[in-house]
Amino acid sequence: MKRQKAADVESALFNPDVVFLLAALLQPRDLCHLALTCKAMGGRQAAYDGLSLAEEAARLLFECASGWERSCLPKYRDEGWIELYHHLLMLRSKLTFDQLVGDNIQYGEEPSTALTTAAGHSTGMSTAMCSNHVMRAGRHFTFFTVVEDETNGRGMIGIMRPIQIDVSITTGPPFLPGAIVFNPTVFELWGYLRSKRTERWGDSYVHFCIMDVY
Repeated sequence: MKRQKAADVESALFNPDVVFLLAALLQPRDLCHLALTCKAMGGRQAAYDGLSLAEEAARLLFECASGWERSCLPKYRDEGWIELYHHLLMLRSKLTFDQLVGDNIQYGEEPSTALTTAAGHSTGMSTAMCSNHVMRAGRHFTFFTVVEDETNGRGMIGIMRPIQIDVSITTGPPFLPGAIVFNPTVFELWGYLRSKRTERWGDSYVHFCIMDVY
């Protein structure tokens, strides 16, 4: 009887409809943890084309997205549905700077703003990147407001391949020895940028596009 009760509970809980509702309340990271700690959730099942219950729930959540959202997020060959669902949530969220590189930059009141802290130093180049937001297809846009005072020089706004910067490698360009600097327009750092290339970059050799803002 105990075995039968356990089987009845598993049948009631571990099915796509219930897991779909559960997954809608969780962040993708938590859904991954659940799949790793629960065999019933993380094990591949023939009934779902070889997907686990967690992956199937993420797939169903992604299928509920709008046609525009799905067109912006084509699925990579080596990508799971939980990862794709994560990018869907990122697409819906506010654009924020997840990585600041430089000695003279800091966050403003929230991660969507960045402030220079060494105004007037032309060699004090710093970079704020939105590496978590990856553009795959379709048209994307965002608005930037540049606020300057009398000591500020110029800034640059652009698009770059999604990479995470290792600051220990980007120190000491010739024009600023010993400083932490990353700017894709600096020739000495092009090799570093290309070293981050992945299969998902495709055949294109256009790695960044930048516009000066005065």
